[in-house]
Amino acid sequence: MAASVKWLELERDRRRRVARAVRKGRAVEDPRDAPYAVGFADASLEWLSWKRRFRPVHLLLFALILVELMLTGGWHPALLFYSVVGFTFLRFRAPRLRKRVATARAANAELVSQFGLPAVTVEMPGTAFFRPGSRVRRRVMRSLVVALVGLVALAVVATVWAIGQNHRWARAADRVCAREQTPLAELSIRSDPVGVEERRTAIAEDALSALKRLDSRTGAEQNYIAWREYEVKLEVWILGELQAGNDASLGVQRLHSAQTYSRKLARRLGAKTCARP
Repeated sequence: MAASVKWLELERDRRRRVARAVRKGRAVEDPRDAPYAVGFADASLEWLSWKRRFRPVHLLLFALILVELMLTGGWHPALLFYSVVGFTFLRFRAPRLRKRVATARAANAELVSQFGLPAVTVEMPGTAFFRPGSRVRRRVMRSLVVALVGLVALAVVATVWAIGQNHRWARAADRVCAREQTPLAELSIRSDPVGVEERRTAIAEDALSALKRLDSRTGAEQNYIAWREYEVKLEVWILGELQAGNDASLGVQRLHSAQTYSRKLARRLGAKTCARP
């Protein structure tokens, strides 16, 4: 009967020698390592034969993406991209590795037979977790599925709440923008540039104060208010330049660019009145 040893209980140097030889598809240099090389090769071939070995990792990755979506309101494509690339690489690498491991097993089995060495069975770490049908794996998979169902339910609830929140915020923001646009439309008939800019700046400051009092919870809503605040700062700077008799054309260009972008944000948020030019 073959002796059974745990892989991590072997000496580190022996593990390195055995793993390097098996992965390169050759026999070990020290015949005393041959039984362990055969056992490591058998364990590796068994591992490579489990087509569903990474399924718990897939579920865990999906759960992490859902958690990131709920906590940050967005996700980084790199998380999924690097994972797909990594698993694809492992999938294409498996046939070549299986061929080399099988070659190494045959070479080391010949050494074992030649020197009459006792057979060794190597127990690899994580076998209970990755082996399909194992009790630990079933429990882990069941727990991950329950967690995923709960996360999906939470994501649906959070999405429905966010949609309702955005609609309420957009209606309130449109009322503020409507009160802002009415007096701004009357300024076009005035001829005093400084006086018009003073009035325009005062109206913009009042509108910004009203927008800041809204219940802005999402990042997009807060980003819109930040850009409106930037517009007010440009208005104040333009007013100062006009009062000093300086050229404020650069500030006017920046203000137009900021207004264009903030209107685009308002359009995305569904605030149609705030998105009007």
